Amino acid sequence: MSIKSILKICALVIAFTASQSAFAGSYWGLGAGTTTWDIKPLFGAFEVKDGPTLDLLMGVRNGNFAFEGEFTYSAHDWVGVSNATHNASNLILAGLGFLPINQTFELYGKIGVDFWRTTVDFGGYNFDGDNSTALVVGAGVNININPSFSLRAEYKRVNGLGDGVDKGDIGQSTLIAVFNF
Repeated sequence: MSIKSILKICALVIAFTASQSAFAGSYWGLGAGTTTWDIKPLFGAFEVKDGPTLDLLMGVRNGNFAFEGEFTYSAHDWVGVSNATHNASNLILAGLGFLPINQTFELYGKIGVDFWRTTVDFGGYNFDGDNSTALVVGAGVNININPSFSLRAEYKRVNGLGDGVDKGDIGQSTLIAVFNF
């Protein structure tokens, strides 16, 4: 998927979110966490370490259901190689279902599609990896601090990433601050 296609999808999600804000609660989120890349190296390629993750999201919620667009970026060092990183960027469009426990705590599940892209930085040279789409599933807990702010602890799994040589899945654990409008 090209950068232009990703930007078009982002613009559509932003337009959808803005159009729905009069009818449902819109929200934005910013988070960080760790991504574990369960990669299966081919041709003697190197393993990659767990890496930090940045998570940005926006969505609309109506009752116990939500739709959101999310961008995550993670960077991974290679095991045994000091000048190489493997990076994954994900644009996720997902539906969420919430199960309220009480006024403060909610459990939720997430399912959607992930438009992903990988890049490799080796010795100062950047290489495009691969890009495609994949299924993403996740679950978490939403902690409502007040009507304008909540915290999420989330785990999601993206299946079928690769870089043209290696294939694998990633698991992302994140803590996200959510601002409700």
